[in-house]
Amino acid sequence: SSAAMSKATVKKLHWRSKVQESFVPLSAGVGSGELGLAIGGGADYGEFPFVTAAPGGGATVGDIILEIGGTPVLGMTLGDVRGVLNSCPHPIRIKTVSPGEMIMF
Repeated sequence: SSAAMSKATVKKLHWRSKVQESFVPLSAGVGSGELGLAIGGGADYGEFPFVTAAPGGGATVGDIILEIGGTPVLGMTLGDVRGVLNSCPHPIRIKTVSPGEMIMF
């Protein structure tokens, strides 16, 4: 029925509207080349990738990472997510959503 379909669309839009886009800066130790972002979780742990530390700002600890540099990372292992993060040109654009806003797909 069309009523059910429109309800699903609203849900999807609602979830998308909560997505935050930010840029990951290099951490304060200038010249270290270290990213101001640490990641945990991953498919190998049965979890979405999430932010474990963000000393450079730009993300919130606990936020679920949806995309890194335009690459969707949900469903990837932690190693793959880190691989994407490390291969991106700077500044790295990430999309995150706070776990409280998460609607299961």
